[in-house]
Amino acid sequence: MNSKTLGEDEESVGLENFPDFYPLTDETTYYWIVDCDDPVKGLIEGELWTLFVSTNKAPVVSAGDDQATWLDPNEVTIVLAGIVSDDGLPEDPGELTIEWTQTAGPETAEILSASTPSTSVNFIERGDYEFTLTADDGGLQTSDTVRVVVGDDSCDASHIETGDAYNPADFNEDCIVDLEDLQSFILNDWLTCTNLLTGC
Repeated sequence: MNSKTLGEDEESVGLENFPDFYPLTDETTYYWIVDCDDPVKGLIEGELWTLFVSTNKAPVVSAGDDQATWLDPNEVTIVLAGIVSDDGLPEDPGELTIEWTQTAGPETAEILSASTPSTSVNFIERGDYEFTLTADDGGLQTSDTVRVVVGDDSCDASHIETGDAYNPADFNEDCIVDLEDLQSFILNDWLTCTNLLTGC
C-alpha cells in the first residue's frame, strides 16, 4: 500500500504520488481511503473507495425497428434486422457471442438463427411478441428489444399494435363501417318491440 500525507498548503494528490500503482493497469480494481487527522478529534478514518479500470467498451446493440404483420393465411415470416458492433476487447476471451431470445408472446414463434444479428422468425399464431438481442464480449453485455405484432389480418394487427378499440358501428370488426355493418345492425334488432305498454 502507498500512502501520501498532505501538508498544510496541499489540497490534492495525483497518481504520481502512488508509484506502486501508477500507471494504472487495465482490468484492475483499485482501492483507496482518505483519512482526516483532526487536531481536536484525532484520526477520523475514511470510507473505502473502489475504482475499476477497463478500456473495454460494451457492445453496441440494436434490435431494429418494431414491426406489425399478419398471417397469410396460417403463417408468416419476418426478418429481425439486428445490428451489433464491438471494440474487440477484452483480448481474453476475445470472442463476441450473439443471441436472440423471445421474451413475450405465444411460444409458437420459431427463431431460425438465434446466434446472428439478422435473423428470420416464423409465426403461426396471432399475438404481441417481443424479442431480445444480446451481445456479450466476455466482459460486458448489452441487450435491446424489438416488438413484433402479428394479427389474423391487417385490421387485426392494426388494433393489436395501437390497443385502440373498434368503432362501435364496426360490427364485423373489419376496420371499415359499411353496408355490411348496417345490415348486421338492422338484423340484430329487426322487429324488436320496445313498447312495454301495448306490446307493439
